[in-house]
Amino acid sequence: MKFQQFEAAQLRIARPTVNMKEVVSFYEEGLGLKRIGSFDQHEGYDGVMLGLPHQHVHLEITKHEEEESLPVPHPEQLLVFYISRCRRISANEREIALIWRTACHLNESILGPGRSNH
Repeated sequence: MKFQQFEAAQLRIARPTVNMKEVVSFYEEGLGLKRIGSFDQHEGYDGVMLGLPHQHVHLEITKHEEEESLPVPHPEQLLVFYISRCRRISANEREIALIWRTACHLNESILGPGRSNH
């Protein structure tokens, strides 16, 4: 990745969570990202790295052992995936329910209980 002042070998986007299992499941099972690594108890943090195919970018989900809640992020603090080629995605009802429940749960984790925008 070339920038005006330097060339980057890789880009890491880190996102904290208190719901590691649910968040990782959403990205792995719901969106199909591949787990490229993980770590446990590195200075109190557990983490999972999820890769985008053929890209030098990865998403790192982290959880600190002492954090039970996180501050509410600003509404413009987004992680957006732009899709270049659309294709029909087939999913059975169980998969759709998993993705929906996970998205609603993640949304409530950010916005607070009962404040999901779904």
